[in-house]
Amino acid sequence: MRLAQVQHLKIFINQKKHFDQSIKNTLLKIGSPPEEIAKTVKFLLESKSITGQFIAVDGGEHLS
Repeated sequence: MRLAQVQHLKIFINQKKHFDQSIKNTLLKIGSPPEEIAKTVKFLLESKSITGQFIAVDGGEHLS
């Protein structure tokens, strides 16, 4: 491995630890998997009457 690859691996591991810790602090104890975000985006794209809304797909993190 080159040094840059090792640094990226260290950053990824640190981000994973931080992400895992933040999940524990959410109300639902879940993260925001890409599937959930995609479902929300699809819903918004298909809903012609929704405009200018803030929809948090964060497992309740914004409430804690």
